[in-house]
Order: sequence, then structure tokens, then C-alpha cells
Amino acid sequence: MASPCAAGRCWFWTLVVIGFALDQASKFGIFAWLQLGEHVTVIPNFLHITHNRLNHGAVFGLGGEFGPAASLGFAALSVVAIAFILYWSRREEVARDRWLLVALALVVAGAAGNFVDRVLYQGVRDFIWLHHEFTWIRPAWRPRPFNFAVFNIADICLVVAALMLVIHTFFLQSSRPAKPAEAEAVAPTH
Repeated sequence: MASPCAAGRCWFWTLVVIGFALDQASKFGIFAWLQLGEHVTVIPNFLHITHNRLNHGAVFGLGGEFGPAASLGFAALSVVAIAFILYWSRREEVARDRWLLVALALVVAGAAGNFVDRVLYQGVRDFIWLHHEFTWIRPAWRPRPFNFAVFNIADICLVVAALMLVIHTFFLQSSRPAKPAEAEAVAPTH
């Protein structure tokens, strides 16, 4: 029978490989299928698959105005983040915490997927586009269309991981029993 730490590492690496493979396979398939600027509607007036231009920035294109130089900087940050998480995930208490291990595996999968894009293409290949026009609201009251940033599977891994880490920090950590306190030396009473 495998130790909990060995089983945790197995889960960790399995999730990293699955997340990374889904990200890279989906990007390869979509960008081979569609030409730049083309899109396919999956759910009318909501979900579209698009061949978008490369994203040189981070979340919501942050830093993208610096072009390929931004991609290089974010690639370096990805390497640092991946190295730190790989080091951290080897700690025994982390390896025993499945929730935390899944979150960290998703961070590694997402960061690795976008890292490969930044190195090979000098930008991230995004293709999932959420867009909604409020045609069911009277024109005079109609808000501007909802047009969410285009993203990919790696980004989904990173966002889900971030949410899991927040839940872990604020809700799961406090519900776990505290480690037994060391016995305090009691001075003899007279």
C-alpha cells in the first residue's frame, strides 16, 4: 500500500499532466481548425470559440502593450511559480492535503500550458470567448454588450486553483483540528 504522501504526489502529477494536455491539445485543435479572426458559436449569444490574436499580457491582457517582451517576462514568472509550487508540494503536510494538492496541481498545469505558448509563440493562444448582447431588454434600457476577455483551458485551471486556494485558506484551514499543543511545564504549587 502506498503512503499518503506517495498517493498525493501521484494525484498531483496526474492532474498536472491532464490539465496541461487538455490545454495544449485544445489550443492546437482550435488554431489548426479556425483562421485568425474566425469564430464558431457554441451557445448562441453566449459562448463562442475563436481564433484570437496572441495575448502577450497576463490576466485581461495586463502588460500586453509591451508585446513579446511581456511574454518573456511572464514566462520567467511562470518558471519561478512552477519551481516554488513543486518545492512546496513536496512537503509532507501538503502531500496529505488533497484539496491543496489539487489546487497546486492546477496552478502548475495552467502556468506550464501558458509558459509553452509564450516560449513557442511569443504569446498565449486564447480561444474561449463569452459574449452576450442583451437583445431581450428594451433598446432604451439596454446595457452595453457583455464581452468577457478571451481565455483558454490553462486560464480556467489557474482561476479554479485560485478559488480553491481562497476556500482552503478561509474555510478549510479553520475547520481542521489544531495540532496538539505541547505540554506546558507546570510549576509545582506550594
